[in-house]
Amino acid sequence: MNIDKIRQDIRGLSDGKIFLNNAGSSLMPIPVVDSMIDYLQQEEQFGGYEIANRNAELLEQFYEETAKLINCKSSNIAFATSATEAYAMALSSITFKEGDVIITTVDDYISNQITFISLKKKLNVKIIRMKNLPDNELDLEDLENLIKQYHPKLIAVTHIPTNSGLIQNVEAVGKICKKYDILYLVDACQSVGQMVVDVEKISCDFLTATGRKFMRGPRGTGFLYVSDKVLEQNYAPLLLDMRGAHWSAFDDYELFKTAKDLSTGNFLTHLY
Repeated sequence: MNIDKIRQDIRGLSDGKIFLNNAGSSLMPIPVVDSMIDYLQQEEQFGGYEIANRNAELLEQFYEETAKLINCKSSNIAFATSATEAYAMALSSITFKEGDVIITTVDDYISNQITFISLKKKLNVKIIRMKNLPDNELDLEDLENLIKQYHPKLIAVTHIPTNSGLIQNVEAVGKICKKYDILYLVDACQSVGQMVVDVEKISCDFLTATGRKFMRGPRGTGFLYVSDKVLEQNYAPLLLDMRGAHWSAFDDYELFKTAKDLSTGNFLTHLY
C-alpha cells in the first residue's frame, strides 16, 4: 500500500495529523464523502424515492461488492443501518424457547452481551461462556464439552473484540458448529476491511459488520450475511413489514424471498 497516496485521499489528514480511532469510526476518503454529498443534493431536488430509482444499478453494487469482500453470493447479503441492527435481525430470526442455551465468549462485544442478557430476562434463555486458555485463545475443548452438556441453540463469537485486539479463532469454532449442526453467529465489526474474512472458511450462519470502521464508509451503514442453509429454512426476523412479506389471507402472510429491496424490514427481502 502507498500510505502517502492513501493519506492524500482523506481531507481530514491534510493537516498532517495521525488518526488512531479507526476501531471506533474511520475517516472517510474523498470519493465516499463526495458521493454522499452528491446523492443528498439529488434528493434535495427530486426526492428520495425518485433518486433511489435513478440510482438502482449503483445501489445494487453494494450487494455485489460486499459479497466479493467476504466470499459469498450477493443473495447472502442484507443491508443494515448498523452492525447492531444486523445482529438483532439475526438473533430475532431464531425462535428461542425458555431454557434454550447460547454459548458465547468472555470477550464478546458489549452490545451483544446486553442483547444476550435481554433474551435471558425476557425468555429465560441461558447464557454460557466458554473458557479461555492461558494465552487467551479460545478453549475449544471446553467448547465441545459445553456443547455436549448443554446442546446450545446458538454459538456466538466476536472475531476481534473491541477492547483488546485479540483475534479469536472463528474458523475453528465454525468447524465445531458444523460438526454438531449448531447455528453460528459471528460479529466481524473489527475484522472486515482490516483483514481477510471468508465466510466459507468460517462456516458461519450469520455474520455482521459495520461500514464505519475499517471499510471507511459512513455511519448508518452495515450488513448482515446469512448462509444458504438458513435461507432455505425460511428464517426471518421477528418484526416484518410490507417489504418483507405480503398478505396471503386475511390474517396470514407469506415471506418475500427474492424481492430486491434496500429497506431493512426483513433480511429475506435483501437477499437476491
